[in-house]
Amino acid sequence: MSMQNASLTRQRNLIAIAYQFLIRNIKINYLFIFLFAYTAISKLQLFTYTKHVFKLVDLTQFKEAMFKSQPLRPYVNYLAYIIPLSELLVCVLLLFNRTKKIGYYASFALMAAFTGYVGYILIKYPHSLRPCICGGVISLMDWPQHLAFNLFFTFLAARAIYLMRREKTLA
Repeated sequence: MSMQNASLTRQRNLIAIAYQFLIRNIKINYLFIFLFAYTAISKLQLFTYTKHVFKLVDLTQFKEAMFKSQPLRPYVNYLAYIIPLSELLVCVLLLFNRTKKIGYYASFALMAAFTGYVGYILIKYPHSLRPCICGGVISLMDWPQHLAFNLFFTFLAARAIYLMRREKTLA
């Protein structure tokens, strides 16, 4: 077995172990609540004070980061509000049993959109990649790592939807 195959096998095993740990020990909805709340809050920059001006929410840095991405430029002023607000809305939906199913579908939609965007950037602009605009620790990932991260969470959302549907049919 070559070193590259051994490395791939090791990575697959680590992903499988992480997935099994998540399924057994952490409710998927809490994981998504943490993910979306963390990324939304890191984008919003709550409670800033600059040049003798206090702002409850400051989207300046998020807008500037998005403006660096050529495909997003025409939509920056809208997306700067829509993305963090939709992430927070998903958090609220996932908190309650009544709205959890909608929350999982919304999680899947957001993760699929984010994954599509990352894939598009990797294909269309491979030589001019800039840091991700996600915010927080996630922005420290390189683009291929980010794609794998998003694919994992997209799969996790699809799995949660599948499990909810299966649970409903068994009941």
